Amino acid sequence: LRSCKDKISDEQVVDKILRTLPPRFDHVAVAIEESRNLDIMEIEELQNSLEAHEMRINER
Repeated sequence: LRSCKDKISDEQVVDKILRTLPPRFDHVAVAIEESRNLDIMEIEELQNSLEAHEMRINER
């Protein structure tokens, strides 16, 4: 998205990522949306949350 040289906020990128996650992440996306302020969430914070969830799933 950012490679198109358009100014895109972290909020827009976070929203786009959450909307395009595979269905197996639906419950995680909902939990993130409900428990965190997406207006101030940074991309790295979202990435860390998703990676932590994926690690928990892979451990099962």
